[in-house]
Amino acid sequence: MADGFNILAQATLTVSEATIYTVPAPTGQRFATRGNSQAVISSIILCCTGGSSTTYSIRVKDSSDEGADINKQIIFSSQGIALNETDVLSLGIGLVSGDSIEAICAGSGSVVQMNIFGTEAL
Repeated sequence: MADGFNILAQATLTVSEATIYTVPAPTGQRFATRGNSQAVISSIILCCTGGSSTTYSIRVKDSSDEGADINKQIIFSSQGIALNETDVLSLGIGLVSGDSIEAICAGSGSVVQMNIFGTEAL
């Protein structure tokens, strides 16, 4: 059962692509009755807090699609964000165990904060 909406992840994006959030595997007694954990990503909020205007890219990596063409997993590509600007992405993405959200910031001197909100059913 879901526990309600939470902060699922917070990160500062860098010029290297990084995994920001991964849906955890089910544990304990629930593992015997459920093959996968689930998560619903309700929103992602990005804020450029330092440096200068930059771009960011976000992709959703399907754990069952290893070796896939990563271009098909991109949900935002080179999206521009100005200094002191906030982007609110209202999504409603459903994910299962092992699926992840990865992101990258193009500007080496820029600081982009990323917050992921949603709910998990582990």
